[in-house]
Amino acid sequence: MNIYIRKIKNFILLLMIMCIVLSSISMSVMSYAAISGDVNTIVSQTYAFEEPSMDSEKIRELNIGDSVFVTGQEGDFYIIYYKEMTQYVPKYAIDGTDAPASVTGVSVNPDAASLASSARKAREESDKALHEEFKQQEAYNEILEDTLEQERKAKRNTVIWITVMVFLCVCMIAVSVLTAIGNKNDQEDIAQNGENKAGNSIEGKTEDNKLEDSKSKENIL
Repeated sequence: MNIYIRKIKNFILLLMIMCIVLSSISMSVMSYAAISGDVNTIVSQTYAFEEPSMDSEKIRELNIGDSVFVTGQEGDFYIIYYKEMTQYVPKYAIDGTDAPASVTGVSVNPDAASLASSARKAREESDKALHEEFKQQEAYNEILEDTLEQERKAKRNTVIWITVMVFLCVCMIAVSVLTAIGNKNDQEDIAQNGENKAGNSIEGKTEDNKLEDSKSKENIL
């Protein structure tokens, strides 16, 4: 009994661990799915900071041409998401604008504005092309879905007809077998009736012969 109780406890513990793991995974997926933003290009060399302040800890260096995933903004900083970490990048490094007066000791790329404008145009063109591609993909998916639906209907109708034909064949075979059995029984009944009639006829003749013999004997006497 103790062995069974121990097994049940282990099973319950295993279920609890599985539930915890699945809950953690689902929460991670939900938190990841909740993050939205845009990909932007760095147009002036800078750093990603731990806090929205130039005095906070520098996490990594960002060079011209690097791509960052911007999820929001706070003050003079854009909020970016990198390797499951929230970081902060100065806006001037992405927008191509001049550094704010509060920021000192930084070198702004003189071509940052033109780079930012080119990056915006490229992003707009990319978004437009991606939108068109999505529209084409949606149209293709609709056509494909219609085709697959027609194929499914055709297969379903084929299965139905095959099922009906098999059912009819089985019914026909069953009717034939039952008919054959019924004919056989009828023939046996007819044969049995014939035998009974023949037997009755013989018995009747025997009785008549006996009566004739008895009459003959009476006449002789």
